[in-house]
Amino acid sequence: MSGCSVCGCQNRFSSSSGLKFYRIPKGAHPFQQNRRRLWLAHFISGKGSTDFFFTGLTTFVFDWLLIKITDSVEIICQKLTAHDHLLVVLMKLRLGLSNTDLAYRFNVSKTTISNICRSWIPAMSVILKPLIKWPSKGAVLKNMPKVFRRNFKRCRCIIDCTEMFISRPSNLTARAQTWSNYKHSNTIKYLIGITPAGAISFLSPGWGGRVSDKQITKDELAASGATRRIRHFTEGKKHLSAQEVDSSRQLSHVRIHVERVIGRWKNCKNLLTVIPVPQLNVLDDIVIVCAALTNLCKKYVKLILNYCKKKCKAAAMVFLY
Repeated sequence: MSGCSVCGCQNRFSSSSGLKFYRIPKGAHPFQQNRRRLWLAHFISGKGSTDFFFTGLTTFVFDWLLIKITDSVEIICQKLTAHDHLLVVLMKLRLGLSNTDLAYRFNVSKTTISNICRSWIPAMSVILKPLIKWPSKGAVLKNMPKVFRRNFKRCRCIIDCTEMFISRPSNLTARAQTWSNYKHSNTIKYLIGITPAGAISFLSPGWGGRVSDKQITKDELAASGATRRIRHFTEGKKHLSAQEVDSSRQLSHVRIHVERVIGRWKNCKNLLTVIPVPQLNVLDDIVIVCAALTNLCKKYVKLILNYCKKKCKAAAMVFLY
């Protein structure tokens, strides 16, 4: 009796349940190899799912990425092709699958899956990092959405901090440095910058969750000569002036862009899992790869023309003169 290939799933096939399960086709016969190629192309291209379920990439981008990194990586398992190695990495990042799950799907050991990820992700990070590029002023103005041109035509990027949950470190110093009072957990924090058009243009190294957003922003942007604008708060005063209310409303109108991009970036479900301490040495590489792959998506952020009524967080807009 066959069952679902997802580790831990209790669904089982039976003639009465109407459930059907599929494993990745394998075999050395030309017919089986061609069937495997068509099966993978079907899902990689997104035809099997409107959400690009397995990789989030089109067939064209997947093939381009494979050609781009082939000379910089090594084949860890001879049973798997370079195509399979890349698929393992992308499924790990996109779906957040465990090594046990991927080992079952590809009929290899958990150690093999771990070695593939630890070897390929740092190499992919080096190759894809140029896709996270700070654009020129002319490029920003040329692609400036209309919603920004009215009040923020000098805006170069929108910045915000986001946190990744990690497991509790055994080292007391590391535990204290990564404790986040906001998340009430141990986290690693990143500062992310988004262009008005919706591309990720800046990504800081990881910081301990104890460090404030203000301190990270100050340190990362200290040498850029930027002017920072954030919404006004009522702390220390009874109410905001009319000018402060209007300025905060204008910022709220456009800052939802950064939340949309972060949400798209975290479509890589691996960023939503609790990162084990042994994997922290490759976490910066993981977030770089995920950010670069986000910039390869077909659609940037959809322009928000209606006022966002959600409570505005402390994201900031950066202006360069």
